[in-house]
Amino acid sequence: MKSPQLRDFPCVYMTYICNADRSSEHIEVYLRPRNLATLFLMKLLLIFCLIFPFQVLAQNSGKLSSDPSFGFRLYHENDFFFINNKDDNYTGGQRLEIIFNYLNTALCHSILNPLRWEPIQQHFSVNFTAFTPQNLEDSQIIKTERPYASYQHLSFGASYWTYNQKRKYSYELLVGEFGRAFTGKTQIYGHRELAKRGLSDRPVPEGWHHQVAAGGALAINAKLNYHQILSRKEVKERTNRFVLIWRNELNLGQYLTNAYIGLRLFYGSRKISPLLEGEPEISVFAANRRRPRVYGYITPKLKGVWDNATLTGRYLNKESSHTIHPNKISRGILEYDAGVQLNYGAFRIGGVLMGRGKEYKIQQKWMHHWGGLYFGFIWRN
Repeated sequence: MKSPQLRDFPCVYMTYICNADRSSEHIEVYLRPRNLATLFLMKLLLIFCLIFPFQVLAQNSGKLSSDPSFGFRLYHENDFFFINNKDDNYTGGQRLEIIFNYLNTALCHSILNPLRWEPIQQHFSVNFTAFTPQNLEDSQIIKTERPYASYQHLSFGASYWTYNQKRKYSYELLVGEFGRAFTGKTQIYGHRELAKRGLSDRPVPEGWHHQVAAGGALAINAKLNYHQILSRKEVKERTNRFVLIWRNELNLGQYLTNAYIGLRLFYGSRKISPLLEGEPEISVFAANRRRPRVYGYITPKLKGVWDNATLTGRYLNKESSHTIHPNKISRGILEYDAGVQLNYGAFRIGGVLMGRGKEYKIQQKWMHHWGGLYFGFIWRN
């Protein structure tokens, strides 16, 4: 029998199907707008991200700072990639990303490039994140634990650097919804199927109906990053494979309002800027070399937090049955990330390990860890 069709994301239409005896069940997901406003938004995104870049390329051929390039990256994060985790706190996320540099010329003197630095690349992505308490089997609200939460969003961003390639800034706009059922239904289905096949003993989450802003709430966020190489030498004159990079990030909006400072130790090729390689992201600017190249990094960070909607639901236009009071969230958090990336020709493969200290004062874990894996491909005209 078919259950009622669930509207879970501006561009996703999901149906849960099972037999009367529950001997067979699966989820079907379709890309379909659920109303005229969403259809109009989808058309605008398609025009901006697909048609306009190619028009810019045709009109400004030969004037770009690098060869016209296009790529994609599929990235998955999960606390399953770290020992002794049971799908709690930040439990996982997915990101399907398209990277290109077709807008470089248009952005050289654009209002979107206020510092007039050299454009590197742009990206458009679809993202899903999920947060759960440590006790997944209890269907009731557990006041001493974090609430269930999910944020599903689209994002567009751009990156720029100075002409000596020692400083870089980037920004990203996120538009999406909290509280839709897609993420929870997918996690429940995955746990059930793995348990049926004897591949996992993880319990099935029972409390997703209590998630923050259940039923859906619009959330818009902005992200700004600034990175600087701490070396007096020019990038092309470097002789040391180890480089220190100062990193700052600011998030403002309904999803997250925070800022962090960090110091990255990078190891990699002497022939290209470490602001491009070794990132969790991939770059269309870097050359496709036939010889394999490996890059690595580790970054300790200190984060200051004003609000986190996955805990408080504070600035969402939707009541939530379970949240944590803003006065009980941690204002200072220690974090780290470390990773390695392999480049071979047009292919990019990488792994990331991350950790985050207590996000709220009564959190049972003093540090939560998770990992990520990604695969990408860069194509050049």
